[in-house]
Amino acid sequence: MEQKTYDDIARCPKCGSPSIHPYKKGYSMGKGCLGTIIMLPFMLFSWFFLIIGLLFGRAGANRIKWVCAKCGKNWSK
Repeated sequence: MEQKTYDDIARCPKCGSPSIHPYKKGYSMGKGCLGTIIMLPFMLFSWFFLIIGLLFGRAGANRIKWVCAKCGKNWSK
């Protein structure tokens, strides 16, 4: 009987544990507020810049991050 090897399993880069879990990063309220504050001087001319400032919070929102259940290391691929 042939024994299976699991070399293609994703593992934590720090401890080597196969117990890793993905999670999707969401909207960042801090980035949205910061973008709005940065665009505040330009809002006197147009409300378009307010929308641009609020959209800064969406930067990186679709990025998938990984966390190790054993050591707690976070990383993204």
